[in-house]
Amino acid sequence: MPAPGVTLPFPRQAPDQVAPSSVINDMMTELEWLDGFVSVELGAVVTRSSAQSIPTAVQTFTNFTTVEYDPWGMVNLSADSRVVTIGGDGIYAVFAYGQFAQNATGARIIAVDNNLTQYGSVGCTMEVPVQPSGAFTTLAASGTGLLAGGTRVSLVAYQDSGGALNFSSARLAIFRIALNH
Repeated sequence: MPAPGVTLPFPRQAPDQVAPSSVINDMMTELEWLDGFVSVELGAVVTRSSAQSIPTAVQTFTNFTTVEYDPWGMVNLSADSRVVTIGGDGIYAVFAYGQFAQNATGARIIAVDNNLTQYGSVGCTMEVPVQPSGAFTTLAASGTGLLAGGTRVSLVAYQDSGGALNFSSARLAIFRIALNH
């Protein structure tokens, strides 16, 4: 939990929305579940395997280093390594994942951001108050949202341990699952 008097930058999640007991190792598994129900028309997957330092109490955009999947050209890491640019209007499924260095103090939050300004605005936020054992260092969040073409989507990491923590194994997967008619 944050220190007394500290307000977290994201809305709190209901207890049934906190970290799952098992970690989602492959976001594509959830997309495969959708297969047969929807037609995936646009999508991209970006990752970061190396550590990125996240200052305490600062909402920090993940700088991705690898494009795993992008047949529609939604990612340009050399122009801006923080964003996936939505290719067309529609309803999108978004999957986010990241791992914080172990530390028993403070909360950990990941959120999917809209246009580098509205934290958690895409409907994917995962907040976990850290237990004294330092558990729950790995977070996964997913959701769906109506997004306009040209919207820039990012993964935000936040922690309030009192010092910088490394954030790694980050993944952002986003796929259009329906057109907006």
